[in-house]
Amino acid sequence: MEIVTTNKIDHNKPDLLIHDSKINEITLIEIGITNKDLLPRTETTKGRKYDLLGNELKLLHKGVKIRAVPVVITWDALVTKFFKKHLSLLGISLIGQAYIQYKILKKNVGIYLDWCKGWLWRRYW
Repeated sequence: MEIVTTNKIDHNKPDLLIHDSKINEITLIEIGITNKDLLPRTETTKGRKYDLLGNELKLLHKGVKIRAVPVVITWDALVTKFFKKHLSLLGISLIGQAYIQYKILKKNVGIYLDWCKGWLWRRYW
């Protein structure tokens, strides 16, 4: 969903937006799945992607605190050293973080095995 602002902003569709009116905070969450060669660059890019949107939201909602949290992981469940920090900002425990990595790894292994079955089927039958 596009966030309506007074100025035109290119990056105005974060993956998740949480507006907590009790503590007067907006959290912009950007999720990314990438390969291990691009992991650090993707995390940096996604972290800075919403700086302009955050500044615009500060102008629209006076006194609100803005946080942009990138959650970036590779196809084979590798993460950077900042992954733990980013997820702890969201209140996700170490067990939750391990579960996220497990689910991504399990899904991608399943996709790979399905591909291998299809390849073997086409090659030998």
